[in-house]
Amino acid sequence: MYDTISIFYKLDRDEYDYFFKYLNELSYNKVGKKLYKPRNDKNAYVTYAFMEYGFYEIKLRWRKDKNYRAIELFIKPKLLIETGNHYEVTNPEEMEKVREVFNRYAQKHRLPDLLFWNVKRIDYAIDINLPKEMIIKYLFLFKKSNHPEYMRIDKTTQRFFDCEHNLYLNSKNITINYYDRYKALKNKQLVGELIFLNTNRVRNKFRLEIQYKNCKGKLYNFLNYEFGKSTILYFYNLVIGPGAYLPLEKAIENTFNENISFKKGVKLRNFLKYIDNEGGIFEAKMRFIKENNNRCKAIKDFSKMLNDIRKLGLNPICLPSSWGMDQMPNLIDKINDQFDQIKSNFLN
Repeated sequence: MYDTISIFYKLDRDEYDYFFKYLNELSYNKVGKKLYKPRNDKNAYVTYAFMEYGFYEIKLRWRKDKNYRAIELFIKPKLLIETGNHYEVTNPEEMEKVREVFNRYAQKHRLPDLLFWNVKRIDYAIDINLPKEMIIKYLFLFKKSNHPEYMRIDKTTQRFFDCEHNLYLNSKNITINYYDRYKALKNKQLVGELIFLNTNRVRNKFRLEIQYKNCKGKLYNFLNYEFGKSTILYFYNLVIGPGAYLPLEKAIENTFNENISFKKGVKLRNFLKYIDNEGGIFEAKMRFIKENNNRCKAIKDFSKMLNDIRKLGLNPICLPSSWGMDQMPNLIDKINDQFDQIKSNFLN
């Protein structure tokens, strides 16, 4: 449920000087390289020498203009308790063990308990088991879904949008990242970031991840099963939504419903065709807004039609006829099953 976590702790001058000297020596002895200034962060010194232990990144930050000093850690909790486990997320029942291991390091240097560090970012994630070919198909459909405009127009989103192995929707405070775990780790292996890695362990793993950024508060506020679950489900329902995937013709058949008036049925059938012709919900929404003078009303009307389609148990994105498939189930049941398993392990 927790993949990576970014935390920080404010230091005074003596503490900063102590850690600068200590980490410099430790890093040099470990990898032959001292702390250095990263190219895109002029106010910090960094080392990646301790990635294998779960400390993916250690930074010492000094803002002279604000007399601010801090130590920042970007950690992967799973690696703190299982050497070499780059594959799995850390579930709630494991966090006490993570805390114990972390605190053994922290107490040696008079740093606080893990739970009382300030949070910058926490990534909530679950893995769904799917055949590789189905992961690609779901990502194809997800790229046609209801992407928030502020995410879709983001420059980072645009840079990665054409990749068939992930859906990456970025914004200042939230990043949605749905991706093929096997392909992601294979790419890291190819560039030498993770060398001794058995990528076969994540074959057929589809990761759904929400990067929750610019957090405010202590870590204990964010290590909450219900909060993590609601965060993942909220953005899944916002972007993907409920409903099975059907070919256009079959989806249209499902709008002939005795509970739907003739006029509304025609409207919904035209709406399905409109989305299909435009290539996706986002594209259809942008055109719909452009064709109407009142932007707010257009957004409201479009959202209502979207919800009316979903109430029929349909996803507004239709299956390509070339796939020769009659239906693809929504992943929401698999997601809920995964959360039930996490909760069961946590309570037991």
